[in-house]
Amino acid sequence: MNYTTIAEQLGDDFVDQPIEYGTEADLRVRLYGLLTDHLATQDSLYSNVHEPKLSGDTRSYKTGYKRTVESKLRKRGSINRVRLDLSVDKRRKYDLVCFKQDIQSPIDWVRSGSKRFDEHDLDAVFGLKFIKNKCYPPMRCSITDDRILDMDSSELQSEFNQNENSIGSDIEELNSVPSDVTAIFILVSNNNYLFLDPLTKAERGERKKIRAGHAARDWLQDAADGVGILYVHPGGVRWIAPLDD
Repeated sequence: MNYTTIAEQLGDDFVDQPIEYGTEADLRVRLYGLLTDHLATQDSLYSNVHEPKLSGDTRSYKTGYKRTVESKLRKRGSINRVRLDLSVDKRRKYDLVCFKQDIQSPIDWVRSGSKRFDEHDLDAVFGLKFIKNKCYPPMRCSITDDRILDMDSSELQSEFNQNENSIGSDIEELNSVPSDVTAIFILVSNNNYLFLDPLTKAERGERKKIRAGHAARDWLQDAADGVGILYVHPGGVRWIAPLDD
C-alpha cells in the first residue's frame, strides 16, 4: 500500500479547503477516512488476529468484562486495520496506525482496560502535528536577533527549539518503530511557519524568519531516521524528508 499517496491526499485536501481544519483531530479523522476508504476498495480493511486472546491481568471482580471482550474477539477473528491513538507500551502511543493484514501477537489487556498491541504487527504509523497560531518556528534566541543573519546552518539549527509543540519527541518516537514499518510525520501549518516556497510577497522581506524557518526544516531533515516528513500549509504540500525507497 502506498501510504505516501494517502498522506499527500490529506495535504491536498487541506490546501483545497483549509477552513475545514480547525484542530488536529480534524486531520486525524480525515486521514482515518482516507485510509479506511482505500482499504475497503481493496477488500483489505480487516486484519486477521491469529491469537484472538487478551494477555495481561485484571482485577478479580472485573474479569467478566475482559472475558466478554475476548469472547467477541475470538468469535469475529479480525479487527479494523486502521486505529487512532494506539498504544504499544506504557509510554508510546501513535496518532494513527495501520496494522498488517495478519496480527501475530496477542493483544495486551492492561488492568485498567486499555489495550496495547505489538509494534511488529504494524504496517504503518502516522504522527500528525497542527501548528495553528505560530507564524515562524520557535527559536532559543530572539527572532529579532541580528545574529540570525550571520550564523551558519549548524549554529542556526541548534537554536531551533524542537521541544516546543513536542516536535522533537514526536520524531524520536517515530524513529523508534521497526525498520519494516512505514513511518510518516505530517506537519501542518496555518501560516507556513517554516517559510518554505511558495512565499507571499509580504513574507519575502522577512529575512530572519526565513532563515529560522529553513533552519527548522534542516533540523527536521537531519532528525528523521527513515521517517518521511510531509509539510503542508495553505500554499502547498511538499516532502521535506522523503521516505527511503
